[in-house]
Amino acid sequence: MADQPKMIMVVDDDHEFQQLMKAVFSDLGEFAVCSCLYGRAAPSLAKQKRPDLVILDLAMPDMDGWEVLASLRVQPETASIPVLIVSAAVNRLRRKPKDADRLGKVITLEKPFDLTTLTDSVDYLLQQG
Repeated sequence: MADQPKMIMVVDDDHEFQQLMKAVFSDLGEFAVCSCLYGRAAPSLAKQKRPDLVILDLAMPDMDGWEVLASLRVQPETASIPVLIVSAAVNRLRRKPKDADRLGKVITLEKPFDLTTLTDSVDYLLQQG
């Protein structure tokens, strides 16, 4: 019996980026991808879907990515999910919350990034989880 594919949840208000992530990870064959356009909806969707990893944008109009991450960490069902933060908003990447050390397994990547760095980061986080 084949292993279940790992579930990746993409939280980004850019629909094209979501489609790119679906294409990249679906083509690899070992991942299933679900997506969420709104930061506020991400914690409840993560609780429902139980992804193995979250790819999270920081610059979203309804809820900052750091706030989404903090919300994920307070729910027992989502507290230990590894998170890959991707953002073109370099200033937001640099402005980590003061308690960022308590936010668990997190890697940050600046957009644009190459696909090898992306897939290596995902593999690393999943192996650590």
